[in-house]
This record gives sequence, structure tokens and C-alpha cells, in this order.
Amino acid sequence: MKICINCQYHEKKGVQISPTQMGVGIFCKHPDCCEPVTGDPLPCNMARTADFCTLKGLKFKAIEKKVEPDKASVIQLAK
Repeated sequence: MKICINCQYHEKKGVQISPTQMGVGIFCKHPDCCEPVTGDPLPCNMARTADFCTLKGLKFKAIEKKVEPDKASVIQLAK
């Protein structure tokens, strides 16, 4: 399943819930998923229900995990 938190384009940002409370929102920073008037990133739940990314996750790109070589498996030969 394509979940926004596993997408390369997700970004956590602080949002103001009420005049005295702050919260954290997850926004899509894909260039095509921006608010049409101001260009601000859309919340992921809005981008997924609208025509931007849709429920199928059309703009989804998985986070690439860096695989480091196993240093224990390297054999060095002495001269």
C-alpha cells in the first residue's frame, strides 16, 4: 500500500491548530501537489483525496534506503 509517510515527498511541518495550540501536519512537497493559488504544499490527506495524487498514490515515490556494504565480509590479502 502506498502510504504517504513512506513517500520521498512527505514533509512534517508545524501547523497552528488554534490560537494557543500547535500541531504537526504531513504535507506533500511534490511540485505537482501544491495549492493552486499560493503554491504552498498541500496536506497529504488533501492531495490524496483530490486529483493531485489520488487514493492510488500516483505521485508516490518510495524512500530510497542506502545499503552500506558489509565490512566484515571483505577479505584483505597481505603482501
